[in-house]
Amino acid sequence: MEPQQTVRDDEDKPGLISGLVGVGRNLLGLVLNRMELAMLELSELSVNAAKLVLIVALALTALWFSIAFFTVLAVYLLWQFWGWKTLLFFGGFFGVISAVLIWVAWRYLREGKLAMPLTISELRQDRDTLL
Repeated sequence: MEPQQTVRDDEDKPGLISGLVGVGRNLLGLVLNRMELAMLELSELSVNAAKLVLIVALALTALWFSIAFFTVLAVYLLWQFWGWKTLLFFGGFFGVISAVLIWVAWRYLREGKLAMPLTISELRQDRDTLL
């Protein structure tokens, strides 16, 4: 004769609580998985963004030197014809270009193009849905 088991095994008979625990465990695993994926992508993105910033900075430096040397060459070649007016021309020319670029940048910032409105809106919808 075998002795009867008095201890009940909850895994043999799933109930509401064990089902909710399983769903919670799966949900937690899903959230952790998504967070790990996001962190991995963000680390790759930051490395690529740093490389891009470095390349753009070097390109802008090279462009600046190119503009400077060609301006000096133009001043040297035009000095005997225009004299000091050559410097006035180039100063005005680069001043106008700078003013236009600053105005474009200011307008770009005022329009909120760096604010990511669609992403913020989606995150708010997700929060409202979950809560």
